[in-house]
Amino acid sequence: MNIFQKIKNRLNYGSQKMADRCGLSRFAWRRLETGQNLPNPQQAQDLELLCGHAVPTTAHLIPSERMRLFETARFQLPPVTPGPWLRLKSRILPTHPGWRTFDWAQQLISCESDFEAKAYWPFIRSGAQPVVANPHQLGFDLHPIVQADDRALGPRVLPGFASFEGDLPYLIFPQVRLRTPTIPARLDGLVWYKVDDFTGWADLEFDGAGHNTANDLRRTQALALPIIRITQQTLQSNQVLETFLSHCRQFAQR
Repeated sequence: MNIFQKIKNRLNYGSQKMADRCGLSRFAWRRLETGQNLPNPQQAQDLELLCGHAVPTTAHLIPSERMRLFETARFQLPPVTPGPWLRLKSRILPTHPGWRTFDWAQQLISCESDFEAKAYWPFIRSGAQPVVANPHQLGFDLHPIVQADDRALGPRVLPGFASFEGDLPYLIFPQVRLRTPTIPARLDGLVWYKVDDFTGWADLEFDGAGHNTANDLRRTQALALPIIRITQQTLQSNQVLETFLSHCRQFAQR
C-alpha cells in the first residue's frame, strides 16, 4: 500500500474527496496514489493539514530524479511501522530543527529497533535531510537491489537521509536488500559518500546488544563492501556521526 493510499484509507475519504481537499484533479490524485508522481510542496502542505504528518514531496528529490517524474510506479513509497521512531519521538522537542525530518522518517524509513532509531538521530540532529533516489542510478552496480518480495528495484526510488553540507557529502538508504552471488543480504544502511574527488559505497550496520557475529565473515565476503559499524558503545559515547565520517575518510584513502 502506497503512503497516499494509507492516508486516504485512514481518513475514510474517496479519491474524489481527497482530490478536492488537496486542490487536485482526480487524475492527479490517482497518480499520487499509484506511485507515479509526488506532490509539490504546496500540495504536500494541504495533505499534511489533513493527515497531521509530513509526506514525501518533489522538494525531497535530488535533481537527477526530478527528470523522471512520470515513470510508472517509480515513486511507490510504502509506509512503515513507526514503533521505534514513536518511542524516540517522545524525547524530542517539536521545536527542534530536525523535527520535520524526524516526522518524515517515521512515515517512510524502515527501522528495526529502538537502537537503530537512536543511532539515526545524530544524523538528523546534525542537519541530514530527507531524500528519495535510486542507488543504481547514482552509480551503485555491485549487486542488484531487490524489494521485499525479491523483485528487482528497477527504476523505483528509495527513501533516505542526505547531507550535502561540509567537506563530506553523504546519502544513507536504510534497510536495503541486496542479491549477492552467494547469499541474500539486508543492509541496515547503504551509504554513498564523497571525499574530495573520491566517491564510494559502504554498508552501515547498527550492532545492538543482540547482534550475532556468527555470519559476519561470510556476509562481508559476499557483499565486498567496506563496513561502518555503530555499536552500543559508539551511541552511548555520542560518537555516531564522528565514527561514520571517520570511516568514510579511511575508505577513501585505501
